[in-house]
Amino acid sequence: LGGLKDTYMQLTISKEEKLEVLSHPKAELVPPEQCLFCHSDKGNEEYRKKQKLPMQVVRMRMLDTVKNPDFRLRKGLPDIMTDNFVGGIHFNHSFHIESFGFVCRDCHFGVVHNPMTKTDRMNFCLMCHAENKDTSAPQLKDCTVCHESQDKMNHGTGAMDVSGEPNVMMQNGIGCQDCHTGVTKGAYRPSSQTCTNCHDESYKEVFDTWKSETAALLKETRRQRVDVEEALKKADEVHRKTAQAWTLYEKALNNLNFVKYDGTSGVHNPDYAQAILKSVQADFKKVMEELNKAW
Repeated sequence: LGGLKDTYMQLTISKEEKLEVLSHPKAELVPPEQCLFCHSDKGNEEYRKKQKLPMQVVRMRMLDTVKNPDFRLRKGLPDIMTDNFVGGIHFNHSFHIESFGFVCRDCHFGVVHNPMTKTDRMNFCLMCHAENKDTSAPQLKDCTVCHESQDKMNHGTGAMDVSGEPNVMMQNGIGCQDCHTGVTKGAYRPSSQTCTNCHDESYKEVFDTWKSETAALLKETRRQRVDVEEALKKADEVHRKTAQAWTLYEKALNNLNFVKYDGTSGVHNPDYAQAILKSVQADFKKVMEELNKAW
């Protein structure tokens, strides 16, 4: 029913009017409560109370079946209102929402049909932090305060039950801005070309190999995850014993997300990233084996 207005507008307003809506969305276009429904246990509970009748009786949408914390944990999602490690970043959502009155769309621009890049979001953070430089707000030089996942990946730590070593750059005393050379100009992501600042042209191929090999393994592992989750859900539907299998799956998903949230397709620490992904695949295989014998 809520979508009928959008359907009406789609059929009646001009292309120019549509572009204006998409380019300058109103604050209520995507209310924060809809985001918190999946990303927060409390938000899920409050929205369910508010929409009690249609969600618990009619169940017209797949969304109606989302009930936290079970859904959130089985998707490997943190509770953004209580956890400070979100998407590989150390970020306190509650503090920013309660202290500054932010809503989800202030930082997550793309959710309201106004897509912007990660660079835009980084600039938004830095601009606000620069205005509060006399507080505890991390500044441009304080990379690892926020980029927790990336720092752990560099050190070869952070994954569950997978040991690693610091990457070759870390072992040789290379710091963040030695590779991320364009940060002061708003260019935060290096490329293979960055390697030639210190090495010869052949290192472009090294960079690309690290990235492509890990990216392929990551893609394969994520496909495998879909199959495993589907098998677990079907096993639950017929009331099989799945508690142990879900626990192993959630551990594997945590490690998979750790590599994903590093955001470099293994460039920060290719050996460790690939070891993690291979452990995830082994855990997924164990889950399927467990489902084949546990009834």
